[in-house]
Amino acid sequence: MKKIVLLAGILILSGYIFAGGPGSTADNFLRIGTGARASGMGEAQVAISDSVDSIYWNPAGLALVKNTEISLMHLMYWQGINYEYAAIAFPVKKIGTFGISVDYLASGDIVKTTENSTGSAYTEAGTFSYTAFAGTISYGNRFVIEKMPMNLGASIKIVGDKIEDDLSLGAGLDIGLTSALIKNGYLGIAVNNLGVAFAKNTLLPAQLKVGGGYLFDLLGKDHLVVLAVDGILPFDSSLKLNTGIEYSFQKTIFLRAGYKVNYALENFTAGAGFRLGIDRTQYELNYSYTPGLEGVGTSQRISLLVRFGLAKPGDIPDQQDYEEKYSGRNTPAVPALKNIPVINAPANKDYYSKTVPAKTKNESALSEKISSLFSGTSKFKVMEKTGMEEIFKARKYLSSGCANIDCASEAGRILNVRYIVVGSTASADKKILVNLRVVDVENSRIVVADMERFLVSEDSSVPLKKLVDRISNMSVFKNGVNSLAVMELEQR
Repeated sequence: MKKIVLLAGILILSGYIFAGGPGSTADNFLRIGTGARASGMGEAQVAISDSVDSIYWNPAGLALVKNTEISLMHLMYWQGINYEYAAIAFPVKKIGTFGISVDYLASGDIVKTTENSTGSAYTEAGTFSYTAFAGTISYGNRFVIEKMPMNLGASIKIVGDKIEDDLSLGAGLDIGLTSALIKNGYLGIAVNNLGVAFAKNTLLPAQLKVGGGYLFDLLGKDHLVVLAVDGILPFDSSLKLNTGIEYSFQKTIFLRAGYKVNYALENFTAGAGFRLGIDRTQYELNYSYTPGLEGVGTSQRISLLVRFGLAKPGDIPDQQDYEEKYSGRNTPAVPALKNIPVINAPANKDYYSKTVPAKTKNESALSEKISSLFSGTSKFKVMEKTGMEEIFKARKYLSSGCANIDCASEAGRILNVRYIVVGSTASADKKILVNLRVVDVENSRIVVADMERFLVSEDSSVPLKKLVDRISNMSVFKNGVNSLAVMELEQR
């Protein structure tokens, strides 16, 4: 985290060193935001953007895109200016998510005037137009830096504008990161438009953005509220503040509002959206409205976001998707539970299994087989099922259906073990999927998650042994022999 703060400080300092005054940058159309959802929320997006539109707001958000997405936007801008935007993002397994976007602005016809020799009058001499465009390629993925999971991303862009026959080109760079610092709380940092317009030898409108967001679900999952705040430091003008709020009902109907501080031509924003799923495709139609100040008119955006290949209930998840959802490196730490009285095993009983061959256990129970396999690795001192049941019975603890972190941590404290294994099984297309998660009881977080598929007709011993061996060989278990218990697997 110290390195991140240092990097942000360097970028801010660089901005002050190289910044000019207002109007000293080129290709200022790059300041026009994309997507009606973002606009409706006052363009406060640096921490919460998680769709293909992250290409513009913060490329780190692309790491959260797990299916191919397409975004289209039409902007009816001030004074009859039109702005078009199209983007696509597609994840590549075990590599990351890539994005491509194209932006195009057209002013329409502008009356050309000429001045007479005395400067006392002007005459019309036809029309001209102004057009601008940008093409961007982006990449985002998840990383762990100094034991902190975060999303990182970068974009490179070619930009240009044209007045009559005068064409100017330039190139720029965006970089950003996001991180879930606490449950439902997010931080984002991004620097946009680090670059230059070549022919004009002028810098692009670079800016540093730092923002935060929080998801409230106090009324349940049907009523969600997202709050977001961004601080924007353009390198050629003063600090600005973007704030936004979004309410969603059943993740289907959306209402949005925002307010922008220290902007010359706009402040209040509003918007709405509707989401519809058809088969494996999700369509989200959004609209935003921004009244302009100083008589410049209004701007209205309408955008369509399409997500392809969404999972259906009962689908077996892909291994990488499962790991990214549940593994400790990508899941923020869950606050430790309050201390729970622990019933230690009686001194005259050995509740831990010996290192025995896997097939001496009951082959019909996957959890017992997995327990035996963990015992056979010599990395763990594994508690036997009989001992677990006696302790749970003494505490009147109902252990069935225990599959989440909180439940696993509580069970682990009751059993007085360092690690506890929870998981689930699912079957589809004549295959069985076994998902396992190893929870560190001491700090209530998942440290390893892995999965294995095998045919229903196949002997499960070989694939389960591969699964257990992969988990046992993780570096987190390299020191000493740790106590471990395996809970009954949840059937899905």
